[in-house]
Amino acid sequence: VTQTFKVKNSGKSILEIKRVATSCSCTTAKISEEKIAPGEEADLVATYDTAAMGSGAHGKGEQERIIYVKSNDASIPQAEVTIAAFVK
Repeated sequence: VTQTFKVKNSGKSILEIKRVATSCSCTTAKISEEKIAPGEEADLVATYDTAAMGSGAHGKGEQERIIYVKSNDASIPQAEVTIAAFVK
């Protein structure tokens, strides 16, 4: 499953994305722009591979993963995006 999130720079200077990481190897995330001008947006594309967790009980039911976005924002140097799914 792939979902695109918008990351908007609501500040007054360039927002520099330093790193994007995930809480599990079953999830990947990429940002379309590493430097976002004030008022501009970038796409954060997240992909969750349900098959990566296997077919057992560990990979089924309610699932939650976190995407960590590290930046030069002094007030929020690391933002978290939580994605949730129910896997049958």
